[in-house]
Amino acid sequence: MHPGEPFITFKHDNLELWCGDFFQLVPADLKHIRLVYDRAALIALPPHMRKSYVEHLTAIIPDDTKILLITLDYDTEIKGPPFNVSDEEVMELYSADYTVEHILTNTLAKDHPFTKRKGLAGATESVFRLTKK
Repeated sequence: MHPGEPFITFKHDNLELWCGDFFQLVPADLKHIRLVYDRAALIALPPHMRKSYVEHLTAIIPDDTKILLITLDYDTEIKGPPFNVSDEEVMELYSADYTVEHILTNTLAKDHPFTKRKGLAGATESVFRLTKK
């Protein structure tokens, strides 16, 4: 499956990378998708863009698509990205359309690259499995 304009694609074996504006994707582009791995999309967005991101993602992926979401939560004020996204915000953003299962919370070690680079202590990473209701 190849996206339409304005995306640029790179392909190697069974892997395709689409480069372009996420908000230009349409359901036909993603009709074959069954799993979304969000490791750095939601936390890359400032708070005012997150609701639009979730609404668009929900609209363009098939109903049987599951989402594996990983977020970061920290108390320190830093300029993102990555931005702080709390577990409560995940519930606010997704719970209307998805069953949200909190799988894991992990405190980042002092020697974790993100912790060291940003000077954070006590940052946590949370993992969620989201299934469409």
